Amino acid sequence: MRKLSGFTPTPERVLLKNRRKASNTRLVWGFTLAEVLIVVGLIAIIGLGGFLSLSRFRQEQEIRLASKSMVGFLRDVQSKAINQESGTEWGVRFDSPAGGRGAYMLFSGPMFVAASTTVTLPSSVEFSDPASGSSKDTVFEKITGLPDSAASVTIRLIGNTSSTKTITINAQGAIQEQ
Repeated sequence: MRKLSGFTPTPERVLLKNRRKASNTRLVWGFTLAEVLIVVGLIAIIGLGGFLSLSRFRQEQEIRLASKSMVGFLRDVQSKAINQESGTEWGVRFDSPAGGRGAYMLFSGPMFVAASTTVTLPSSVEFSDPASGSSKDTVFEKITGLPDSAASVTIRLIGNTSSTKTITINAQGAIQEQ
C-alpha cells in the first residue's frame, strides 16, 4: 500500500469473496468528515473577512471620489467667476433634502434662482452639513473668484457616520478637502 502524506488513514471493512464479513480491517487513505468541515469552515471565515474588507474599502473609495469630484466642481465654478463667464458671479448650492439624495448645483448670478448643472451624491453618501432639509449657497465674485463668505460642507457615508470628508472654502478662495 502506498502512503500519501497529508491524508488520514480511515478504517474500512471489506467483504471477502465468499461474502463473509472479515474481522480484519484494511486502511484506506482519505480525509475524514471532521477535516473537511474544518477546512470548509476556515475557507468560509477567510472569505467573509475578505468580503467585508472589500466592501468597506469600496465605501471609503466612494466617499473619497465624491469629495474629490466636489472639490473639482467648486474649482470649475470659481474659474467661471474669475473668467467672468456670462459677465456675472457664479455660485454653488449644496442641497440636502429631507428623505432624499443630496446634490450640489451650479448657478449664475448673486443668488440661487435656477440650477444650470446638478450633480447628485452617490447613493451611499449624504451631507451632514448642511443638515437634512436645508441648503447652503456659496457665491464666487467675478474677477477675483473670492467667495462671498468662508464656507464648509461635510459629507459622510450613510450608515457609517465616522467616515466623513469636509470641503472647506476659506475667505481667500482656497478650496481644500479634509
